[in-house]
Order: sequence, then C-alpha cells, then structure tokens
Amino acid sequence: ILRKDLRTLKGLTWLNDEVINVYVELLKERATLPGSPCKCHFFSSFFFSRLTKDDPINGYCFAGVQRWTRKIDLFSFDKVILPVHLSSHWTCAVINLRDRRFEFYDSMGG
Repeated sequence: ILRKDLRTLKGLTWLNDEVINVYVELLKERATLPGSPCKCHFFSSFFFSRLTKDDPINGYCFAGVQRWTRKIDLFSFDKVILPVHLSSHWTCAVINLRDRRFEFYDSMGG
C-alpha cells in the first residue's frame, strides 16, 4: 500500500480500492486464526465490478471472474464476503451459506 492510499483514511476523503483490499487481507488472516467463529472466503474489491461488467445477455459477466473461482469450492465456506463499490461509497455483500441468506451492509442505509 502506498502513502497516497493511506491518505484516503484522513478526513472526509473517499477510500480507494487499495485500502479496502488491505483491510480484506487483514480480515482474511484473522479468519484463519485458531478459534475463528466461521470459515470465510474473501474476494478482492475488483471481483464484484468484474462480475457486473456489462453483458447484454445475462446482465453479469461470469467469464470475467471464472478463473477467480475455478479452484475454490465456495460451498465449503460458511460465508463468502465481497466488498462492493457503489459509485460514491463502499458496501459489503455477504453470502451467508451457513444460515442460507444474503446479507448486505451499507453504512449509508442503501
């Protein structure tokens, strides 16, 4: 992470994707510690934007992320976590496989 990326943590500056990705890596490390409450898979901040790239037929572009999931059995995890950028702020989508639900966290109530 670069100094310019860290500056986005100061004041009312928008967070950039590199800061989010470093945080995701920290969460990933924490999830592997003994005693972790659940088994989680974390995607980078680029996954959702690649997946939702314009595709006139499907509305999503699985080919853009297919290689990211090729060697991963997503159903072996309790939760799959995706940071999502919504043009002006970051949110978090969670596919909660253990409880069979989709969760969406948005600090701005969206």
